[in-house]
Amino acid sequence: MGYIGSTPTAVPLTGSDLADSIITSAKIADGTIVNADVNASAAIVSTKLATPSIWTSISTTTISNDATVDITGLDSTKYTDYKFICRGITSANEAVVFQLQLSDDAGSTFETTSYAYIHKSEIMDATEAASRTGSASSDVCNLMFGLGSVASTDSASCVVDLIDPHSTSQFTYGFSVGATNRDDDTEHGENSWFQRYVLVDHDAVRFKGNAGNLKTGTIELLGLAI
Repeated sequence: MGYIGSTPTAVPLTGSDLADSIITSAKIADGTIVNADVNASAAIVSTKLATPSIWTSISTTTISNDATVDITGLDSTKYTDYKFICRGITSANEAVVFQLQLSDDAGSTFETTSYAYIHKSEIMDATEAASRTGSASSDVCNLMFGLGSVASTDSASCVVDLIDPHSTSQFTYGFSVGATNRDDDTEHGENSWFQRYVLVDHDAVRFKGNAGNLKTGTIELLGLAI
């Protein structure tokens, strides 16, 4: 009988018995390839998946006594929404406010107008009523209050969600949920809701303190794949 490729020399067949590029997907039985067959270094991109809308880690920035932390990598061709996981943020000064600004030119400049936000904070032992601050027209969005300089006692962490910042047909909205060990030794739950009411593609984010540098911490950027 005839053979495709070389005449088999052994049973079962070996790789040398088959010509290159002759096995098609139609020749592979459904269910044959399982997760264990996919190499850990394959790095399969989310767009190749049947349901590609998953959160993808894009970058992690380490803070080291920085006046500002600018996060680029917001790509309208790949992602719709973003998360910024801010871990263990401390500041060089005491009683510092952790703030956010947006850019519409890939981080060349950051906008200082047309933000609206409301911030709510409450001591975790519930001995006092929640405090609220906000503005309908601000140069920044305030995310967390009371940052200090000692990582073991004064750090703060939060997750900031940025919703559809690339849209030019609706405003950019976001919110932050976090907790602080404040410089006055009180523990607070911190929540902020914000928007920038300008119809532009926002493609970079700046984090900063209202007084002095940010001292330590990391900020991980994740994107929701299209």
